[in-house]
Amino acid sequence: MAADLLASGYDSPLLREAAGASPSDPREARGLFIAALQELRVWLEDEAQARLRQAALLAGSFNRGEMSLESLVSALMNLWELDDVMYDGVAEPAARLAWLAWAHGDHLYERNGGAEALRREAKIVAAFADGEQ
Repeated sequence: MAADLLASGYDSPLLREAAGASPSDPREARGLFIAALQELRVWLEDEAQARLRQAALLAGSFNRGEMSLESLVSALMNLWELDDVMYDGVAEPAARLAWLAWAHGDHLYERNGGAEALRREAKIVAAFADGEQ
């Protein structure tokens, strides 16, 4: 997204740094991007809504077959800390999807619908990005 903004004519030192950030560290990349938006004085929604939109984009990629279930789970776990999931720190409609990601591999995951439930929740969250809230 930072590279897209640069190509659209926006420019700042932090935006250039964010555009070159390593995709292997999504937390650092997100932090740089948020700092760049603030440097540019671009409107930024609250963090919970920003994470919800990111989850919706990830869920859409998963639903289109562009990412595996394991990749989705990993990305969601990078998006939210376990404390966020346990203590109402995840905006709806993504709370159940985040919980399933953190429960993945645990007996509670299968007891709560497993991969089928995760796919169902991914469709619900992806619809958020499509404006079907």
